[in-house]
Amino acid sequence: MSGPQMMVSVERQKLAMEIAERFQHYFGERVQAIGIYGSLARQADGPYSDIEMFVVLDGEEIDTSYEWSTGSWKAEVNILSAEALEAQAVRVESDWPITHGAFLSILPVYDPSGLFPRLRQLVESQPQSAFEREIQALIIGEIYEMVGKIRNAVYFANADPLAAYIIELALYGARLVGLAERYTYRSFYQLFDDSLCLHNLPAGYRELCGAAMCGDLRSPQLLLEICDTFWQGVEDWARERGLALYTTLDELLEQPPGTNG
Repeated sequence: MSGPQMMVSVERQKLAMEIAERFQHYFGERVQAIGIYGSLARQADGPYSDIEMFVVLDGEEIDTSYEWSTGSWKAEVNILSAEALEAQAVRVESDWPITHGAFLSILPVYDPSGLFPRLRQLVESQPQSAFEREIQALIIGEIYEMVGKIRNAVYFANADPLAAYIIELALYGARLVGLAERYTYRSFYQLFDDSLCLHNLPAGYRELCGAAMCGDLRSPQLLLEICDTFWQGVEDWARERGLALYTTLDELLEQPPGTNG
């Protein structure tokens, strides 16, 4: 069997240390920190998991990566300056619940200045207003549009894209509740299970997740009902939080450019 091969975690950790030594030797004194992130750092890696690492170099605006496979295993090493890594840590975008868990569980290999604990602090100290702004943008920019696509598909009796649309809507919903709770998911494949354990979910979200995870995606009318129930739940959920979803062009034009998110 080709492709990823089974490996115990201890072997994967040994490979990660060898990779770290190779980069430290190659870049020498430029290396400021090296850390492992992802499932290996959390001690949650499976037999076919890959290796993910940060290598932080002295310099400015460094942001590249090495990604390779030997055939039986794969590794990704992100090469960044401390400035670039910190800029990623403070960024709050709609995929924050999926991406920023990497900064919260870094396993240091070399970190003499304590950079990785500072990254965690940066992630956790972002203002609530940044999350609320992103929630509003996610609802109108992505969820609203996807509801429109699902309604169009049912209206025109085009069932082909409906399953993909419902799954995408559920993924947006998981981002939404993760942002609201400032919760980072353990991994992409666990985000539905994790999200369903959070508090104050919009009405209809559980049913939407159920359809995406293991439901019957063949009935257009049922999927439309699930979609509509979730959208009404999102509107009510946002209203309870004092989040304004709707505006007019005149109101937007009254704001200075760049202040409307």
